[in-house]
Amino acid sequence: EILTKMTENERNAELNSEEKQKLEEEEIQELESLIDLVSLENEDDISLEALPWRQRQKFLHWLKNNPEEIATLISPYKPFWLFPLTSQHYTLDEKRKIVLMPKIVEEESTTTEDPNEEDDLDNQTVPDVFASEEEDKIDFPPLPNPSDLYPVSKLIKNKTLDPSTIYNILDLLFCYIKQMLYYNGDMAIDSPFQVLLPFYNISLFLQSKAPGPVYKSLDEVIKSCIENCMKKDHQELDFVKRIVVQDWSKMVEEKVYILIALGQVWELMKKAKEESNDKQNEHGQMIQKEWRESVRVWERKVWFLLCVANELNESQCKQLSIQIQTFGTIYFQVTTK
Repeated sequence: EILTKMTENERNAELNSEEKQKLEEEEIQELESLIDLVSLENEDDISLEALPWRQRQKFLHWLKNNPEEIATLISPYKPFWLFPLTSQHYTLDEKRKIVLMPKIVEEESTTTEDPNEEDDLDNQTVPDVFASEEEDKIDFPPLPNPSDLYPVSKLIKNKTLDPSTIYNILDLLFCYIKQMLYYNGDMAIDSPFQVLLPFYNISLFLQSKAPGPVYKSLDEVIKSCIENCMKKDHQELDFVKRIVVQDWSKMVEEKVYILIALGQVWELMKKAKEESNDKQNEHGQMIQKEWRESVRVWERKVWFLLCVANELNESQCKQLSIQIQTFGTIYFQVTTK
């Protein structure tokens, strides 16, 4: 009995020793991980791969189990197209990015006005119509360079541009808005081919191999984009409704926003075209032969639409915005009954 107790005590001592050693090793690993993390503090851009393995696993576990807390840490995206823009509000910097004019507050006059004195135009205060501090925080992507765009008359020569071409533009704008909202305004975090996949799922314009317009009416393009977004890209009704009623109509209202959006889509196509020279992209994802061939055609088609959009007039944009708002609202009223 005494031998049995001694044996048990020795065994427990051995177990305690092993556990102690294991704990010490874990503490050392934890300390090394912390040292690694401290060395990353001064990095401007820390990737998941830069984290030590243990910290990476903890981070992924936390991401999986704390969706509500994550939502509070991510700044909500402020779509630039929801800002009502007029030419008096902005100028362009050297990178062709919109720079909002500083806000000018009208000061109260302390002098008594003389009704017989003529107005001094040089000394009049400017009305308070410019950007506020909150509006200054909006991040505007650059406008395309005018030297990259050709007159449509030279591209189609003696032919007349089909008025239905505008619907192809609306088709692409819908896809752009959907992806910008999905990526919280930063599509550059993923490979161009990955970003473009939903474009292909939704856009009849990109799916079509025939030249020219693919839609005959506005309600046709609205119906097609909504249904493809929900069925092929598997998006929820509320999200799609938000795109149509709130975002799509607002973007179309301003010509400058149409040019920004199409310009970004064109840049995306050009990057995808560059990647198409290889069988896999910079993220190590395989690029199918069909995609490599398609994107070369898409890049040219998008560039043509960008040239067309450059010649739109403001009244056309305002009218299209109203029509999208009206037809979109009617569509959801009818289909959700």
